[in-house]
Amino acid sequence: MKQSMARAMFFNPYARKDYTLVGLCLFGTGSYPLFKAEFPDEAAAVRAAVDRAVQEDSEVALALSDQKADTGDLDAYMEALPRVMGGIEDKIAAALGRDSKGFKAFFPKGLSEFNKLAKKRAPAVLRRISVALDTYGAGLDDGTKGILRGLESGWTAAREQQQSQMGGLSTERNERGSAREEVEEALWNLALAVLAKYKGDPEKCLSFFRMHLLKEVHWASEAAGDAEAQ
Repeated sequence: MKQSMARAMFFNPYARKDYTLVGLCLFGTGSYPLFKAEFPDEAAAVRAAVDRAVQEDSEVALALSDQKADTGDLDAYMEALPRVMGGIEDKIAAALGRDSKGFKAFFPKGLSEFNKLAKKRAPAVLRRISVALDTYGAGLDDGTKGILRGLESGWTAAREQQQSQMGGLSTERNERGSAREEVEEALWNLALAVLAKYKGDPEKCLSFFRMHLLKEVHWASEAAGDAEAQ
């Protein structure tokens, strides 16, 4: 016996990367009616593992949707920033003088800085505006000061919400990974129980599983991988 074949005997056959979580769940659910009567304990474990995996997968999808929404909020903030600064540029110039240090503290590069502002530079730029407001804001009207004062806090709130959702998504993905391992383990324990009872009778062993479900998922996974590679 080749060493690779011998090693394969001691690994969970369901712990394959080309089997999707959804596919494993469909396989477990689809085969459940075939083995639930004769192997009730293993069947209960498979059903519980599949139920948890479906729940965790749904929560990942929800967290991903929330993160996209928060990223959209941050993008909307960045898109609105040039319009906001453009709307108060003349007011600041009228109050402080376009050639003054105060005006240049707010607009050292004119509006072009805000039109091309990258997210990674936003914290420093918005902090500069807050400092400029504290230093030169006495001559500005209350409405303009209110707009300027809210820029940094608005960015911080949007960014923190996005970061929070990213952390939540990471946690949900970890939970989904744990749930997948539980499904793999439950299916393997079931296969071992079937094999122990019907050792030497492969046809009988296979009768407890709808293997075509697993094969179809495998082929679909390979096709998806080929499409992504292209």
